[in-house]
Amino acid sequence: MRVDFPGTAPANAPARAPVHAPDQIDAITAAWPATRHLAAYWQALSRAHPHGPPVPPRHAIDPVALSPILGQSGLLDRDRDGTVRFRLVGAALRRRMHLPLPGLPLRTIFHPVARAGLDALFAEVFDAPAQLRITVADGGAAGQVAILPLGDRNGAISRAVFVISLGDAPDNGPARLRPIRVHLTRVAAPPAPVPRRRFRVIDGGRARRGPPDRALPEAP
Repeated sequence: MRVDFPGTAPANAPARAPVHAPDQIDAITAAWPATRHLAAYWQALSRAHPHGPPVPPRHAIDPVALSPILGQSGLLDRDRDGTVRFRLVGAALRRRMHLPLPGLPLRTIFHPVARAGLDALFAEVFDAPAQLRITVADGGAAGQVAILPLGDRNGAISRAVFVISLGDAPDNGPARLRPIRVHLTRVAAPPAPVPRRRFRVIDGGRARRGPPDRALPEAP
């Protein structure tokens, strides 16, 4: 998948969103404690249901567990037409963006020249599914947007949890984030449960192991 950000990224910034292995995520999130907190919580929820869907369900999210980053985080929905919109947004983030974010498309907080490639990138979060981290610039300060997929009650991946970390920058009105670097990490499917082998018992003999439909020889 090719993602171009014309006029926003330096000349050496990758035009393609690289797909990273899970063991590379620590280096990507190390500079952003809020991202690390959200990622650790998301992984803990995934491990709690090892044989379930590849992503945690929306109803498993506990705001108390996210209290250290609650003001910077929130929930996203994807419409039937594919538009990703803000559903719930922390108070600190609403103040920083100077926008009534709930109901607005996620691309609204990005610089207009960068929006053309963003919808395809957001779709990967839900379709792959994948974890997405976008390093951004805002008024000369660096930041990061992290988006992690969630399932709904029907098992479809139509929701996501996010956190936005922004460095100190002059508050000169609504933020317009400029993407610099993209990190996309596909979510691995959970391991399938190992089927239990069945046994047949022969009167007066020992149990033999084999598939249920396998005929056993008659005793002489």
